[in-house]
Amino acid sequence: MVREKIQIKKIDNTSARQVTFSKRRSGLFKKAKELSVLCDADVALIIFSSAGRLFEFASSSGGGIIRDSSGQCIRTFFSFYGDCTILKAELRAILDGIILAQRLELSVLWVESDSTLAIHCITKGGGPWHIQVTLRHIRHLLALDRDTITHIFREGNQVADLLASEGWDRRYYYEYSSQDLPRRHRSLVQIDRFGLPTVRGL
Repeated sequence: MVREKIQIKKIDNTSARQVTFSKRRSGLFKKAKELSVLCDADVALIIFSSAGRLFEFASSSGGGIIRDSSGQCIRTFFSFYGDCTILKAELRAILDGIILAQRLELSVLWVESDSTLAIHCITKGGGPWHIQVTLRHIRHLLALDRDTITHIFREGNQVADLLASEGWDRRYYYEYSSQDLPRRHRSLVQIDRFGLPTVRGL
């Protein structure tokens, strides 16, 4: 199969001067610059986030909370994952949580995620090639005959969302013990624990 080379030239019809395509970030910026220079055109990049996260196109982060059987916080974490898809970031956050739980010597795990796709990839297999190493690592550490993984709605997972945002802001891995949780985290832990209603900011 031979790739066809398309000549880049000025589009005379002004109503047709738009293009939609999907590329990696660096390739997209390069293509936009080429269009601007070669076609003498003003180029705007409109980036849509499949998960409603404005920073999805650039970078990803994740976070999680380890609770005991009564819902009390034991430890929380956040991490910055750099350039990767939302699915890979979700899986890496799950992996980080499992590793942390095992480091804390917790023997039976109940993993909750608000990503149905991540759960499906872990329990049923499949998924794109770029997540396979992470998936194998998760399956190696998670005993699906003993441990449980279930879906939780985002409204019940607000602590993890807040931690993921912190990972984005700080751009490194960090853990909080239950004693040194910031006040905002502490209040969300209790809200999530008791299933209290909250208003999600836009």
